[in-house]
Amino acid sequence: MKKLLLLVRIYRYQRAIEFGTRHRAAVGISEVSDAITIVVSEETGDVSLTLNNELIPGLTQEEYLTILRKELISESSEDKKSALQHFIDDVTKGVKRK
Repeated sequence: MKKLLLLVRIYRYQRAIEFGTRHRAAVGISEVSDAITIVVSEETGDVSLTLNNELIPGLTQEEYLTILRKELISESSEDKKSALQHFIDDVTKGVKRK
């Protein structure tokens, strides 16, 4: 069993090598917590998320906002919008804050 876990970690590490340091750090954070991380590539500007120890690379704005809504916004609180809901709504609508 230990060998299998080691092989899985090696595979995940090798997969992450094709990305930069930020991406590898995000995968590491996702591996040890329930955090969702957002990573923006310095070279390409592409947005990636890590969720449940998985790297989801190259997302469009619509795709990452859909994932964030699904994971972070409770459907039972439709009447009361949180600051996160307002932020995501504003980004979706293209509202710029000063």
